[in-house]
Amino acid sequence: LLSLDCAQVERRPTRLTVAAEGQYGEAINTDYGCDGERLSAEHHRNVGGGLAARYEMRDGFLAGATVRALHAVLTSVREYEPGAGDDVDDSPYALIGGGFFVGYDLKYFGGEAGVSFSGIIGLDDGIVMPYAQLRAGDLDRFWGEATFGTYDPLSWLSIGSLGVGLRGDQGLRLRAGLTFYGKVMQNVSFEGDGSLSKNITTGTNNDGFDFGTYAEAEYSPTSSFGLTGGVLLSEAPTLRLGISYTFGGD
Repeated sequence: LLSLDCAQVERRPTRLTVAAEGQYGEAINTDYGCDGERLSAEHHRNVGGGLAARYEMRDGFLAGATVRALHAVLTSVREYEPGAGDDVDDSPYALIGGGFFVGYDLKYFGGEAGVSFSGIIGLDDGIVMPYAQLRAGDLDRFWGEATFGTYDPLSWLSIGSLGVGLRGDQGLRLRAGLTFYGKVMQNVSFEGDGSLSKNITTGTNNDGFDFGTYAEAEYSPTSSFGLTGGVLLSEAPTLRLGISYTFGGD
């Protein structure tokens, strides 16, 4: 049997990377009737930022966390049926969210697990989602990954994804793949007595979850300072850009 020492990752130094990122995103929530027909579609936009941290040890242990806050607002409503989009509220709202994970990488297999939470300031409810990722390949260079859930819910609320990852020199780390996702957003409706009801929801444009392509990157042209970014290409895109600082890594 291959010993644990022989199967550990080889080139990875112990380091902590902290990133501050700005973010722009869009979200769509479509209401459907009993027969599957579209009734109305709300289009929301959000802007904000947050912090992300990732800690890696030479022996393969790793951990990470995110926290983000976004200012969001309804920008347009499309009615497929007359009056279907009347119960809307275009006042801005604030999203908060974050999560964490812990994991371990051997040389050819690795994984991590965690949990995330997202909510709207002023509302009592929220969304809690577990997170798990399995990786296989040469984890110091190139690998494939399967992911369920997310620890970064305000970027996009990934339900499941398949992708690949790449490591290189100067802290280069790339990930890309396909994902089924939703977007955290506010849902507004009128009760029978005419009162306004607000709650948090997972907005999608389709009757289920939406489909998109994601990519994330980290690069450190110096030993300490670097650049980070992420993008979701879909009907409701997201773009993140930021700077990072790495402690250790020698």
